[in-house]
Amino acid sequence: MAQAISPRSSKASRWRAAVLLLVHLILGLHILHWLVTGRSLGPLEPSEGMAFSKQGVVNVGLMLFAVAILSCAVFGRFFCGWACHMVALQDLALAFLKRLGIRPKPLRSRLLALVPLFGFGYMYVVPWIYRAWTGGGVGVREVEWTTEHFWDNFPGWGVGLATLAICGFVVIYFLGAKGYCTYACPYGAILGAVDGLAPNRIRVNDDCQQCGHCTAACTSNVQVHREVRDFGMVVDAGCMKCLDCVSVCPNGALRVGFGTPAVLAKPRVADFKKPARPKGAPSWLEEIVLVAGFLLGFFGFRGYFVVPFLFSLGIGGLVAWFALALSRLLGRRDLSMGGKPMRKEGRWTGVGMAMAFLAALVVLSAAWGSLLRWEAHLRDKHFALTARSRAVWFQLERGEGEILIEEQSHHAASLKHALRIERWNPWANPQNQLELAWLRLMDGDEASFEAGMKEVVAAAPRQTQFRMDLAHFLIWQGRYPEARQELQQCFQYHRRKHQLWAELGLLEVLASNLDEALRCFEQGLQALGEGHPAEEARLRTFRIQVLREQGETERAEAEERKIEALYQKLEKP
Repeated sequence: MAQAISPRSSKASRWRAAVLLLVHLILGLHILHWLVTGRSLGPLEPSEGMAFSKQGVVNVGLMLFAVAILSCAVFGRFFCGWACHMVALQDLALAFLKRLGIRPKPLRSRLLALVPLFGFGYMYVVPWIYRAWTGGGVGVREVEWTTEHFWDNFPGWGVGLATLAICGFVVIYFLGAKGYCTYACPYGAILGAVDGLAPNRIRVNDDCQQCGHCTAACTSNVQVHREVRDFGMVVDAGCMKCLDCVSVCPNGALRVGFGTPAVLAKPRVADFKKPARPKGAPSWLEEIVLVAGFLLGFFGFRGYFVVPFLFSLGIGGLVAWFALALSRLLGRRDLSMGGKPMRKEGRWTGVGMAMAFLAALVVLSAAWGSLLRWEAHLRDKHFALTARSRAVWFQLERGEGEILIEEQSHHAASLKHALRIERWNPWANPQNQLELAWLRLMDGDEASFEAGMKEVVAAAPRQTQFRMDLAHFLIWQGRYPEARQELQQCFQYHRRKHQLWAELGLLEVLASNLDEALRCFEQGLQALGEGHPAEEARLRTFRIQVLREQGETERAEAEERKIEALYQKLEKP
């Protein structure tokens, strides 16, 4: 392709847009069904498959991901090109930028392209290995096709919209077309790997004249004209089978067909040479700068109950780009970006100074965030070593709690790092507030614990364990009505309702409301259902204690017989 050409209009893109619109309509109807009925199929989202890696739970998201992987191994990455909402957003962003006369340049990084593999391992492989290592087994423990907690694993609307805006639009401007797919998407890592096995590929016949329309039309940065010349097919795993190349070919030389997979493809030209690195691609030293920038961005913004994992991968890619831009701005005498001169013979242009300021601000912000994350790591390490003192705190009378001698140094160290984070971070941090509240309670400051926990609950309402900690504190102080209210509010987000009913039942026992306690334990049994003998035995044990206190000996003995039967089930291999 001697010179850049204007791509022809693709008929396939219109069909694909219609299919992606239909996908979004189905997703919207799915959410609407859950909102109306209160229960629906689990989210059609591959990230839900993490439940299997962590807890052995098979759900709809896992099945969708499995089907996508298997289909990709046969047909190629049609799932990515024709069903992924993030691809739809990125292509929409690309079309919008092109209308403005902006054609994003792909980054072409070698090391940053390994990030999706890291993401896949973090999400699916490491938790599965950890579960096996800690004795949790490797197989299926539960099947969950429907759920009442559809939105539990998704961020709030604000963070969700920010994720779509940054990962679906902003990333495209800086990293190139489908930049999130190339440098962040964990699902793309496995789908790209199995794509090499797919016999169904874009193939060429003898009518190809190497005009380059196919490459110009490709929105996945694939050098289509070169690959079909060298291999007779597209072998790049980045090909998402959008079919734009097939549609725009003026000679009808391209088609989708079965044949030799990419892993077995051999060059069909005698003088085949591996394509040279494109002009402007990062050097190996710059690749290291990109990796350093990614790590700063990923760790600097990850977590805090605000930035989810997939979002932080996209942010990491952006910070990597700005780190590379800053290194080039500082290290080159002549530099242009996006067709605009940044430096000329060592002199800065106005645009160059603005870009340098922006890049420095982004990189320094990420570095500052990473420093806070390091402090948080040290805080968490020492806080975890105060667990024995915290575990029995609310079991003792007020004023009797004390820090174990062997945990006092860890308490002091954790408090030091928590206070440092509070001083350095101008924004509220729920995790830091949580640990700081506990550390102050262990110093005898009950008022600070209550105030801190209320702030944590308000900032992270979906984390029901925080609200339960606050309820336990109120019970410890004898403030039963307030504790009851906190526990009742947990029902909105807590997945295991039987545990909440057990907590409420124990609260009613302390409040001497024995009839209400029995009702709570009965509700817990109903919420638990069958197939959980250990949990059922626990609830029935609570009922026995209440029944005996009420003088209901016969009913208590009946419960004991049921517990014996449950233990027999547990003892069976």
